[in-house]
Amino acid sequence: MSFFKKNRKIILFLSLFIVGLGGTGFYLNQNYTYQNQLIESVEIVCNSSELNSYIYLKDIEDVTFDYKKLYRSKLTSDSTLFFDIKDQTQMRNLRWYFKSNIDYVFVKKIRLHSKDYIEELDLSVLKCSGGLSKINYDDGLTFKVEKPHSFLEIDKTCLYPTDIGPLIIAFLLVILILTALFFLFDKISFQALELSDISVLVFLASIFMPHPIFNVALILSLLFVLKNFEFKRFYSNRINLIFIAYFLLLFLNDLFISSSSYHNLKATETFLPFLIMPIYISCVNKVRLIRYFPFFAILIGGGLLLTSIINALVFRNLFYISFTEFTKYIHPVYYSYLISFSIFYVALVLELKNSYKNIIQIVLFLFMILAGSKLIIILTISIYLLLFIKNKKLIITMSSGIIFMFLFPPIQERFKEIVNINDIDIVLEKVIDENDYRVNGLTLRLLLWQETFKTINTIPKFIFGLGVDDASNNELKLNMIERGLGKYKRYSTHNQFVNIYMRAGIIGLGLLISMVVYIFYRAMIKKNKMLLVLAILFTFTMLTESVLQRVVGIYFFTTVILFLMKPTFLDENSNNWN
Repeated sequence: MSFFKKNRKIILFLSLFIVGLGGTGFYLNQNYTYQNQLIESVEIVCNSSELNSYIYLKDIEDVTFDYKKLYRSKLTSDSTLFFDIKDQTQMRNLRWYFKSNIDYVFVKKIRLHSKDYIEELDLSVLKCSGGLSKINYDDGLTFKVEKPHSFLEIDKTCLYPTDIGPLIIAFLLVILILTALFFLFDKISFQALELSDISVLVFLASIFMPHPIFNVALILSLLFVLKNFEFKRFYSNRINLIFIAYFLLLFLNDLFISSSSYHNLKATETFLPFLIMPIYISCVNKVRLIRYFPFFAILIGGGLLLTSIINALVFRNLFYISFTEFTKYIHPVYYSYLISFSIFYVALVLELKNSYKNIIQIVLFLFMILAGSKLIIILTISIYLLLFIKNKKLIITMSSGIIFMFLFPPIQERFKEIVNINDIDIVLEKVIDENDYRVNGLTLRLLLWQETFKTINTIPKFIFGLGVDDASNNELKLNMIERGLGKYKRYSTHNQFVNIYMRAGIIGLGLLISMVVYIFYRAMIKKNKMLLVLAILFTFTMLTESVLQRVVGIYFFTTVILFLMKPTFLDENSNNWN
């Protein structure tokens, strides 16, 4: 242990740079492939030249594929499709679409023709999307087209000699960001942690990782902390009982109301955190372990920024460092929840020098802007201004951030739909063209809520709902199709209160509201600012997202709520008001 203390700076520096540079290199290798020359045509050798298919391209500065420009094959032999794409600037990627269902497609070769050479693609790296089902790779690729407009896509983006300069600039920026992260984390004084505490930190860090990882992390951590369980302590925190009651209601609904019944309890599996987390968090003695959440948020944001800078410089497009292009493998809205929580935890709870706290908040606020969740940005700024209206330095810093936000082109695009209030009149129309420009993030939610309430048309449905399994969405899908919005039939209700009302009726809605009311009640009784901020954040996010229908949303909010409502946190005076 003394070795780590003496060499702390060196270990931190090497760790950040090895992981940062190694991760960036791995990302480049997994997502890009180098081409010496411009690709001028695509040749596909398959079982028929009469396949009703076409290709779309992603060109030099495109964020998405250009669906306005379609390339059809030219007539060649009976078994070859030939696509001439010479008019494109610099092909980054391509998708091969199928217009109708096809029982059997056999692709022997796909060749990319440049001016001086021909490259044959490895068929095993093609991604099947939509309704394509791979069959085998014997002497080629055999698949079935089960849905119209399904497609095959090359799994890597093409780089060209003209991208060498931007990549060098990207590398220098990566070094600069890693250096900044080193100086930021060098100021943190880590406490001596036991093995059980480390297991809790591993679980907290894994919440925004793929499901198998955080499931394993939770199970391993449970093995370490379960010995601390005390029924009296568990029972004294009433929110534990509310969460478990919520789980039992959803389980019984899945068993007796859902159409799949006991044959498929997949929904119950999703809601298991409401049962497990109250037990788990009650066993964690050190409530202050949640103080590391902001640093996990910065590490995640730093990694996302490193890879986004590469994409932005290669494509010469700032939109690659915004919203889904920035967060990539993490849902941007859920990552924004973590950032918003972290900003307020740093401001209200974390015991650090004010200058250092301000730097951390600025970094987190930058990541929140890049993640691009409109509601979280507006909500965080509003609450922050109310809390720190008397702190001139913080207000100046926040104002600078707001100015930067509205000068950033991708954010300007994200907020345009909120400004166009006149679009809301679309909700009065009985049948809507799914390509109507007025259908945006705001109006789509209003339309979804309208059609959701229409599904509750009997007394039993009003009381018990349609069931918590996926089949409950079928009636909503039919309503969206009848409204002319079949394009959006796969969307959820985008409102947790509306969602639970549709799935579990007025009983489920009542229990969810009681949960929210109790959190507000405890925050007010204990005069705890941090818990009050979380309650506001939790409530408003549920108004625009079905946050408790996704596993990551359930894990995150149950974790932070249970940590902040532990008596050992509420009884402290670090963030109480007079």
